Amino acid sequence: MRNAVWFGMGIEERVRRKEPKNYQSLLAELSGMYESVVGLGVRSREQALVQVFWEMGHRIVNVLQMDEGYRTAHYGANVVERLGKDLTQKYGKGFGRSNMFYMRQFALEMERSEIESSLTWTHYRALLGVGDKTARERLMRQAVDEQMKCATLRQLVRTVHREDTSEGEFPLMQRRGQLGVVKVESDPFNAEGHRLLNLGFNIRCVMKLTGVRNVAAGELIRVADGQKGQRVDCAEAERYCYEGRVIRVVDGDTLVLRLCLANGSFVDERIRLRGVDAAEVNTSDGRETTRFVERRVRRGAVVLVHTFGGDIYGRYVGDVFYGSTRKWLNRELVMQRAAKFMDMKV
Repeated sequence: MRNAVWFGMGIEERVRRKEPKNYQSLLAELSGMYESVVGLGVRSREQALVQVFWEMGHRIVNVLQMDEGYRTAHYGANVVERLGKDLTQKYGKGFGRSNMFYMRQFALEMERSEIESSLTWTHYRALLGVGDKTARERLMRQAVDEQMKCATLRQLVRTVHREDTSEGEFPLMQRRGQLGVVKVESDPFNAEGHRLLNLGFNIRCVMKLTGVRNVAAGELIRVADGQKGQRVDCAEAERYCYEGRVIRVVDGDTLVLRLCLANGSFVDERIRLRGVDAAEVNTSDGRETTRFVERRVRRGAVVLVHTFGGDIYGRYVGDVFYGSTRKWLNRELVMQRAAKFMDMKV
């Protein structure tokens, strides 16, 4: 069973107490990459920065993926933000929160060989706002051929968003899922009769299971009635399914939920609605979309949640179902045109 003090901490407090073992070496490595172009002339420096920012983003992705804590989305976001603050303190502007996450996205969504030397980092920031890869490549080629200014490219990107035929459509499929399904992991301590279980959200517990024999690492088990285990015949991608309650609606596409884990404990998580792009909360459209969500999932409402991976801002992405008929909130938002569809590639 998990340590009670640790479980009682908020997410932010757990993140602060947990630092990647190689953080200082990563910071030094990124600093070295940036310093390699500091002395260049303005034009050469602009071209070199694109390559450097891709390399920095690529290194961040690799280090976080190797670190166990990255499986908690807030942890990964916290590390990226901290890198930005430390680099800003050393070098000044250029390493703000959004720029750091753009570097990470740059490395995730583009190959180094695809980088065009004639485009600046400002061009690429605009291009990363285009979710469809084919459309992005078309715009990139046009920007190169026409030697396009950044302001013109940003206007074209906004046009692509306005012409997105996905508005009012929701092409995603609902994923199946079972409550209480966990993954058995290898336990270095191998306590007699006990199993190490991955409950999701980078949370594990050691539990003595009854009802199943010869359970091997990698198997999926459904835990019921506290300790009774049952083998399940479902793909691993169908595991992450939880029941929970709404703590608060952050905005039109983000909720804070208290989710029940298979061992009976709870975790509070910020969930970003999969496939949903709502207007900013400080706009009139954003406030209306937030009220749309609040009318459907009030504080304390019971919901069913299927979670996926994390987004570039460190939030878990998920599908939320509410009410006695399990209405799919994500789909409803888009079909009712309260928000737009966005392919989040998770």
